[in-house]
Amino acid sequence: MRVGQRIEQTRQRRELSFREAGEELGVDGSAVLRWTAGVTLPTLSRLPRIAEWCDVDYDVLRLEWRTDTADKRQGISLAVEQPVDLGSALRQVHELRDALEAALVEIRHR
Repeated sequence: MRVGQRIEQTRQRRELSFREAGEELGVDGSAVLRWTAGVTLPTLSRLPRIAEWCDVDYDVLRLEWRTDTADKRQGISLAVEQPVDLGSALRQVHELRDALEAALVEIRHR
């Protein structure tokens, strides 16, 4: 399982908004959104609190985090080595921007 997926499952199980989950984790709701969307990863120093919040063993979460980190590094190197379809990349950026904006509107209205 991915760290972001685990956070999202816990957030949904507890019926929390991104803002509420962020408050419980000591971060901004937009950070939780970025983690669950796979845009960024939480820092290693945040893992103990996240593990407790998700009710998962810290070592399990740390292993998932390390896998996610390695995958992100691999993805970066692959992106450099392979040609990029700029039209497709731009569409993905716009879709992600729209999703983030919608989530931020949700956070602000709660």
